[in-house]
Amino acid sequence: MKVVAIIPARYESSRFPGKPLASLCGRPMIQWVVERARQSKKIDQVVVATDDQRIVTAVEQLGEKAVMTPSDLASGTDRVAYVSKSFDADFYINLQGDEPLLNPASIDRAVDFLQKNSFDVVTLMTKLRTQQDLESKDVVKVVYDQNHKAIYFSRYPIGVSRVEYDSAIMNHLPVRQHLGVYLFKKDALKNFSEKTSVLEKGESLEQLRALYCGLTIGMVEVPEKTRGVDTPEDLIRVEKMLKEEQHGNV
Repeated sequence: MKVVAIIPARYESSRFPGKPLASLCGRPMIQWVVERARQSKKIDQVVVATDDQRIVTAVEQLGEKAVMTPSDLASGTDRVAYVSKSFDADFYINLQGDEPLLNPASIDRAVDFLQKNSFDVVTLMTKLRTQQDLESKDVVKVVYDQNHKAIYFSRYPIGVSRVEYDSAIMNHLPVRQHLGVYLFKKDALKNFSEKTSVLEKGESLEQLRALYCGLTIGMVEVPEKTRGVDTPEDLIRVEKMLKEEQHGNV
């Protein structure tokens, strides 16, 4: 089965304009994400989807493929769906352009899971590790059932609103931190792109559109806790983590 990874990368960001081109250990951040995708054993092709020519130029200078998309698309997955029309595949992966720490092995695990199960979409989750994780609206939570099918996603502490953080308790509850990597079967991506959802708009979480229109989402648990880049401060933290990773300290 052919797998195409599409990396949505917008230039404009309210908290960090130009984020995909920000220097991270001497290289633009988008380069780190592309290289992580290239390290996956399951991905056949990598494409960057952007609405800015500066990002296209930077990606092409790396010898990679970039495609311009309309600037008014509602979400990263809508950008993926737009580009998917030009690249035929069985599975499409939405890899976030601000996740330079993503483990390629986790991508491979998710692809295997989607191939072997009947879900429409597969995404990743990891353990909630602190009270701050539980309470932060920047940390998206997912509740899932006994078959590892997502029930709901929220920025609020769903499923644990009456529980103070305790690792022994939390690790046994079907509540985890969601990591924003999405694997879509071809028809599921088309279905997603043709629908809208008030739930998505209410929490600013595109995966709620998938649930609202009846798509099933399988959850794969991974051990690592990645960190995305939303602000210049995040970039500093991620740079430190990358340097530690390169020196074998994590």
